[in-house]
Amino acid sequence: MINKMSVTLLGILFLVTPVLAETPHHTNLHGLIFDTKLAFSAPQKTGLDALSTNYPNNATPGKEILEITAVHFSPETLGEMGMNDTELLEYGKITFWGASKKGEACKRTLLGKSQIGERIKKSIPTPSLLEVYLLTRKDGAKTIFGFSYSIADEKSALPLINDVSTSLREE
Repeated sequence: MINKMSVTLLGILFLVTPVLAETPHHTNLHGLIFDTKLAFSAPQKTGLDALSTNYPNNATPGKEILEITAVHFSPETLGEMGMNDTELLEYGKITFWGASKKGEACKRTLLGKSQIGERIKKSIPTPSLLEVYLLTRKDGAKTIFGFSYSIADEKSALPLINDVSTSLREE
């Protein structure tokens, strides 16, 4: 027999469960923060001043649906490197993604602004797509922000990329 207490508890669970399911997950890569409904892995250092995060958060290397990498260049580093924006993006593509060819132009809203980047098809180690954007920060720093995903996972990756893109902001 169902009593009032059982009905009350079921009602509370019914109301709370959707709220818990919609709780955003926050990820911070070099002071660039984004929110997603699904959890990404904790950021991992992937090179000098480079951090990466993956979805799903427990994916084994090579099995992730989406990898996001942010390569940060402080104003001091930019001065020492002496590269213009085109050279900096080329350096980042080769060094952190192994992509040496020019990609096709693509556009996303990042940091609340329309940003032009490059979309590159890669075949090694598996057929994949890479989107890279050079973002200028409030303090004059620059960050190369990249999305990398398997062509086979494109339908799963694109909604995640859209969530990241629309919520991306500086701390």
